[in-house]
Amino acid sequence: MKNTRSPWNLITFLTALLLMPTAHAHAVGGSLHAFHHGFDHPFTGLDHLLAMLAIGLWAAQMGGRATWMLPCVFVGATALGGVFGSMGWPLVGGEVWIAGSVLMLGALVVWARKFSLSAAGSFSAICGLAHGHAHGLESAMGTSSGAYAGGFLVATILLHLLGLAVGMAMVRTARSHWIRWTGGGIVASFIALTWV
Repeated sequence: MKNTRSPWNLITFLTALLLMPTAHAHAVGGSLHAFHHGFDHPFTGLDHLLAMLAIGLWAAQMGGRATWMLPCVFVGATALGGVFGSMGWPLVGGEVWIAGSVLMLGALVVWARKFSLSAAGSFSAICGLAHGHAHGLESAMGTSSGAYAGGFLVATILLHLLGLAVGMAMVRTARSHWIRWTGGGIVASFIALTWV
């Protein structure tokens, strides 16, 4: 008889992991100035952590060229958004864009529908731009925005690779439906910690 509990065990574990106290990643004062501050940031901010993992999962679902294109576009747009933010350029509704990106990326993983490369790449770029802009604003508060940005981008790449590796492992072991459940966990975790 097929074991139907294993996927739920995985989702329970991932949800518990994601529900650990992480608070929002956005800073309050001029203490962000070093590489390690930028590197720590995506791991301690729920919105960024979930979005970056979701990009990797979505890329694994899409397959083909999207596997490397979506994370690369996100990282490039993040860097560009960081430049805009560090220069003080405004992004109307920036926090709304960030929250929306987490929910939409999680929903896209749950939906598991194939999109054109241009559509998927465009959405990935919009998400990356919003996340990068927020961090650019924060890096401008410190004394070395270049070091901070470098740490943030390295962490972003690592989280994309983690999501991609997990997603590809699920696809290769014929458990691609687990990716969808993980996407649901991403949405539920973000809602639980943000609005409940």
